[in-house]
Amino acid sequence: MIIMAASKGQQALDGPGDKDPVPNGLFTRELIKQMRQPGLSAGEMMKKVRSSVETAALTVNHAQRPSLVDESSSDFFFYPPRPDAGVVAAPSVQAPTPTAQALAMPALPPVAAPVVVSSYAPQREFDAWESALRCGSRAGLEDFLWQFPDGR
Repeated sequence: MIIMAASKGQQALDGPGDKDPVPNGLFTRELIKQMRQPGLSAGEMMKKVRSSVETAALTVNHAQRPSLVDESSSDFFFYPPRPDAGVVAAPSVQAPTPTAQALAMPALPPVAAPVVVSSYAPQREFDAWESALRCGSRAGLEDFLWQFPDGR
């Protein structure tokens, strides 16, 4: 499987705006977010990434469609399905068109995810925010606010 952030002749979007403190580009943000989903095969993950990137880039008048070459003959999972849950295809949900602010702090489903520790402060804040959203509880939000009382 070969994955590229943009198709031939396109330029990958670094972020939704000049003041965006997160160092990852739009494609990388979506890739990281989707690859953390337990039970989502790499092929299905890339379809979600492609769709999200394409939609998000259009909100800032930018054309970007990730390119994918998939010659795989079986499923690969970054995070295999949980042992107590069979492999079930994730439901296809039509998400609303994101705004530029939604690109910076995307809403995520409540799924337990590994904690990624970065030495770059804005990325740590972004990762903590994602974790709080995934937690889906008041305690998760309070933990984020305790760590980043002046956060974005």
